[in-house]
Amino acid sequence: MPKKLYTDVKPSLKLKRINSVGNALNKIGIQVHKLDPQKIVKQACADAGYSKAIPSEVVEGLNTLIRSLNTEANLNPYGYKTFKHQLLRNLTLRLHLENEFEHFEKVKHQKIKEPVFIIGMPKTGARFLHATLSTDPEKRSPLNWECTQGNKGIKLGMAFAQKDINDFFNAAPGIKNLHSFNASSPQDCLGIFALNFCSYQYSGSAHIPTYNKWCEQEKNVYLTLQFHKRFLQYLQFKSGKQDRWLLKSPLHVAHLPQLLEIYPDAKIIFTHRKPKETLAATCSLISSLRMLYSDKEDLNRTGQEQINMSTTYYANFVEVRKKLKDRPHILDLKFKNIAEHPLLILPILYEFFGWELNDDIKEGFKVFADKNPEEVYQYHKGELRNFGLEEELVAQRFKSYLNFIDEI
Repeated sequence: MPKKLYTDVKPSLKLKRINSVGNALNKIGIQVHKLDPQKIVKQACADAGYSKAIPSEVVEGLNTLIRSLNTEANLNPYGYKTFKHQLLRNLTLRLHLENEFEHFEKVKHQKIKEPVFIIGMPKTGARFLHATLSTDPEKRSPLNWECTQGNKGIKLGMAFAQKDINDFFNAAPGIKNLHSFNASSPQDCLGIFALNFCSYQYSGSAHIPTYNKWCEQEKNVYLTLQFHKRFLQYLQFKSGKQDRWLLKSPLHVAHLPQLLEIYPDAKIIFTHRKPKETLAATCSLISSLRMLYSDKEDLNRTGQEQINMSTTYYANFVEVRKKLKDRPHILDLKFKNIAEHPLLILPILYEFFGWELNDDIKEGFKVFADKNPEEVYQYHKGELRNFGLEEELVAQRFKSYLNFIDEI
């Protein structure tokens, strides 16, 4: 009997029908949804009104990603259909941005001053801090619609982004219990990276190890962070004011030196929790997504993939963090303190970073926390053993990181 995830993520009738029809066509030699990079590029150029050479890193990333999806991911028909839509959407937006970058020379002169990066594994309180701090009108986060449908303007962009989100939740309603968001939600930096086609956002929904290795190459990381900054410069230019950027991604932990080279005055909040309490949640979310797009998701494989990746990243993190111990404007927070005192931890952040905190901002925090208790307490019922992992193994593999947490 196959292992079950802790959430009831069941495919909808519509999703089952798409797979049924697609599989029937595949049996008679008709591959309806195979990904073709040339067709995607041609359509995106037409949709974006783009006629120049596409940046080489975008072409290489797109081709590497599609090759992995076609040969490694074992996508079902719904998976092919969904990825085709996402790749076309993201490439169209990226080419639109290239046109905008060329048209508005002042974009590259925008100063991104003291951006704040929240960095931590899932279920460590990072998402709560990101969403809550975003209620402060003096803070600015890229929004979901800006990173997916930003070429359509605010009204249409939000409408199209929300339709994509609704379609996603309708495909498997239980997924909303794992990860709920809307078109105006603050966007993780992985969504920005996806526009450079160098992002683990894609591998969160498919097993594509060759593409992951490509994403880890230092050159590709650096080029993607450069694009990340240019994207913020563009949004800031369009807003017409100096923004205080508030950003989040768990995977910034993998490239802290490059991040600080691009953003030398960055302020960083690290959120920490014992990996035995976070790793199962990460695996559960990834496997739940992959099960929508493939009929051959392997829970043990996902468990090994995630523990191997995370232990490598966090062993490197400990070494880099030691070198940054005297650097100002870096704060380490334990999840326990965030969960036990969610509204008390925020004034501490404001004092630490020298931000102004007034009663209106405090009230905004309280309203958000009252409406979104799941964001505060990070409920989780996942089991490591579902993914072939044991607590003893996790403790052993994360030994240096656990020692670091104990010393905070």
